[in-house]
Amino acid sequence: VDEDDQLVGIRADRDDERWYMAEFLRIKGELVRLESTAGADAAAEHQFRRSIEYARSQEAPAWELRTSVSLARLYQAQGKLAEARHALQPVYHRFTEGFGTADLRAAVPLSKEFDFLGMRRQLPEGDADNLDFATRNYTPKHAHEFDFSEVS
Repeated sequence: VDEDDQLVGIRADRDDERWYMAEFLRIKGELVRLESTAGADAAAEHQFRRSIEYARSQEAPAWELRTSVSLARLYQAQGKLAEARHALQPVYHRFTEGFGTADLRAAVPLSKEFDFLGMRRQLPEGDADNLDFATRNYTPKHAHEFDFSEVS
């Protein structure tokens, strides 16, 4: 346990409040990530994982979602798209309401991006080139072969 965690823990014990610990750990991970030093990504990932564990122990899905978005963005920046999807989607899909909140609005584009990229991996070789990342549309390789407008 490092000095920052001890300080927060002491204050939390004194005030009998630890409800913000998951958010504290998430923010700590974001700050570590900004350092851009060797090992910063690994240290940030460690803080994010601690935050998620803490949120789960508190049964606080909003904190878990917020940190999962941070972890997914970290993985996305590293090119680890499967890990990013795995970090975000199980948490995101547990929500059935509150889609107007800032945290869920932040998760939606990431979740859709990961769904789209997952689709890319499932397409036949060569067809993946027909995915339009700007519009999220897929055009079959031989679309003209499927023109049924002349069928009576």
